[in-house]
Amino acid sequence: MEKGNNFYHRAYELMQPLGILGGWNLSKDQHIGAISEIFPIGREINVLYAGTATAKNPIDTKKALIEAGYDPKIIVLDIINRPLQKLHKKDNGIVTQKCNVADTCFPDKYFDVITTDFLLNMGSLETGTEIVKEMARLLKPDGIISMTVFTEENRRRNFQSVLIDRFGKKHFFPKETWNELFSRFGLDLLLTTFCVENKPLLYHSDEFTHMAAIKKT
Repeated sequence: MEKGNNFYHRAYELMQPLGILGGWNLSKDQHIGAISEIFPIGREINVLYAGTATAKNPIDTKKALIEAGYDPKIIVLDIINRPLQKLHKKDNGIVTQKCNVADTCFPDKYFDVITTDFLLNMGSLETGTEIVKEMARLLKPDGIISMTVFTEENRRRNFQSVLIDRFGKKHFFPKETWNELFSRFGLDLLLTTFCVENKPLLYHSDEFTHMAAIKKT
């Protein structure tokens, strides 16, 4: 698939926070419009939620893709069983699997879209490298990875960063580190920063970096 400027623009729009059909800036119709520019309506589309069994997005995503005319297969991986079981009870059509995202059993080039939140902040750079390597293996040549991270450039690290940093070791790396890492495994990286204004339990505004990685053909 040729990746011209329009493809990158639509991919960037598709992956605005917080990823596929979970965004705050775009309506469902706008997301579907962006998806259809990249993945023709009517085709099968495989979506992986990596380490996001607690999210509501997989159910919304499946419903919206079906309504738009796609034949979606939604798979959710997590290392913890309980949220997977809860998600499975909500929608039996979503495949759930207890699995380490850095070492999955899926074949090469299987997924059109991979999305996750803060997974790369959960461990060391070595762990993050293994995760990115595996996601690059799983992604189709015209596929997209969408994720949200904290970086060293993000100015606020309070409530949510504490949740992902229980052991006191902060796993924040500069944007250049992510650029180099994704490029190593054949992925073009788009970066944007967005802010969550004061919410319950958030003592200050939080900044996050949203990353959309596109596999090079």
